[in-house]
Amino acid sequence: MMIPFKKPKKGKLTKEQKLYNKALSSERILVEHVIGKMKIFKILANQFRNRLNQHDVIFKNVAGLYNLSLA
Repeated sequence: MMIPFKKPKKGKLTKEQKLYNKALSSERILVEHVIGKMKIFKILANQFRNRLNQHDVIFKNVAGLYNLSLA
């Protein structure tokens, strides 16, 4: 788990801390977008009503289709 640096009271962040926070936020937004796409496909948003062993297969297929569209 990666946690961004917080600005101390009456202080400033160093240049390295700001760069770290910027890099962390750019990675986080990619993850948030992928989760949003999974919700669009309804794989994470609704209760799964099929056999439980099929959930992984369907989830991986949707993830693969999304990754293919990025390429």
